[in-house]
Amino acid sequence: MTADSAPVRQSERHEILYRLMLVASFVGQDFSTRFGRHRVTLPEWRVLLELHREGADSAAAIARRTGLSAMGVSRAVATLLEAGRILRTPDPSDGRRQSLALSPRGRQLVARILPDGEAVAALLLTRVPDADRPALAAMLDAMLAAAREGPWEGA
Repeated sequence: MTADSAPVRQSERHEILYRLMLVASFVGQDFSTRFGRHRVTLPEWRVLLELHREGADSAAAIARRTGLSAMGVSRAVATLLEAGRILRTPDPSDGRRQSLALSPRGRQLVARILPDGEAVAALLLTRVPDADRPALAAMLDAMLAAAREGPWEGA
């Protein structure tokens, strides 16, 4: 191996970011395979899961919480509406705003998919000791909070 072909060691911070991106990529690939039979894409699932977790809300709020682009949420919402998985109604407190909520069909779909998601999470955590899981959750929460503050100009 020549000096020009030797791998460049990244900083520890870069390695952590790289590993997070790899985990997200592998989990996303598994999602596509595992949940494809439900005819739901990853962005659609993120919208459904957000509505399940947080209740009725606007597309803009879902985009802020999930990190999906406004266009990504809009496309997911259009497909979910067409499939009857969510409902859209005018917000009574702001006539310009539309509120999204799970439909009965959407709730049924979430109920069918959640156990598979739990199985994936359990598999991922098999190599994380029980005693380390609270610290891992706290670290991920801190990183998520920082990520939501982006973009990071000059980083």
